[in-house]
Amino acid sequence: MKNMRLLTLLNLVGALVLAGFCAVQWHGELLLRRQVEGLLQTKAANEKEIAGHKQTIDGLSADLAHFKQYFADTKEQLSATQKVLRKVETDNARLNADCVQLRENIKVWEQAVKERDEHLAELNSRLKDFAERLNDSIRRHNELARRHNEVVGLLNTTRQQLAQAYKDLDEARRKLYKALGVPIPEKKAAPKEANSSAGGEPKPAVTPTAAPAGGKEKRENG
Repeated sequence: MKNMRLLTLLNLVGALVLAGFCAVQWHGELLLRRQVEGLLQTKAANEKEIAGHKQTIDGLSADLAHFKQYFADTKEQLSATQKVLRKVETDNARLNADCVQLRENIKVWEQAVKERDEHLAELNSRLKDFAERLNDSIRRHNELARRHNEVVGLLNTTRQQLAQAYKDLDEARRKLYKALGVPIPEKKAAPKEANSSAGGEPKPAVTPTAAPAGGKEKRENG
């Protein structure tokens, strides 16, 4: 009779110990689940921020391409104007050497050349202004690229922490089933990390463009 009571008492104590162990395991699993949910929320916020930065970078890249095209067109126009100016100066020298009676016509022509010089100076000033705006856009593009790379690094770190949390959760689950003596069910596949190219690829920096030195060519009057 005493043995039966002792056995019953031991069974009761064992059941209490097992229940306490189960409670501890359940609490640990709950904490891990909350941590995983927090990491998932952080991941979603980071991906949303990356998408916003990428959209801004795309817009700035389009503006940068527009400014580059305008810069090339203005430079081509400046080259054409310089060719015209050199031709006018050559004609002016030849006409001064031909005869004196054409000097009045040459003065009128020199006035036209002066107006072209002023136009050339205006084009050169506009070219410098566009070069400054282009460099400002490049600096903004590089700053956004740097911020994008920082967010990508944070996202990759979050993904690693999430994978480790899944691993810890699975290990805790195995220990719990092992302690309960219950067969471990088939393991579900953990979510794979997203390809880093979907918004996680580092953006290259762009080198600023130097503004060309402007100036009018000297002319000699005969």
